[in-house]
Amino acid sequence: MVLPEMLKLKAKLDTGAQTTSIDALKIARFEQNGRPWVRFSIVDRAGNAAVLERPVVRTVKVKRSGLKGLNRPVVMLALCLGGTFRDVAVTLSNRSNLRYPLLIGRSAMEGRFLVDSARKYTAKQDCIRGR
Repeated sequence: MVLPEMLKLKAKLDTGAQTTSIDALKIARFEQNGRPWVRFSIVDRAGNAAVLERPVVRTVKVKRSGLKGLNRPVVMLALCLGGTFRDVAVTLSNRSNLRYPLLIGRSAMEGRFLVDSARKYTAKQDCIRGR
């Protein structure tokens, strides 16, 4: 769940990915107080949409086989993962053609979660503040 917007997204744990990625629409970069920011939209499972604005913490270059690389903004999002609140660095990308709008990478899971690839949908629904 993306907080404080309370948007519930179907997520996939991906131990092969370092960084978390979210399906973001209408990504627009701008400056605020001389710093790079980004405005984007997220749509949850129920069709609820929210427009978010966040400072860009870094930009990552994504290599694509045979295609030109992409520069994707990374922002911090407050996520509820498995019943625990975490601030997570998230790349903004178009995941609309993928089954899971939220891909949880290793850095978001590190030190907090064990992955059992034989199980599905075991996460708690309630979120508590993480340490």
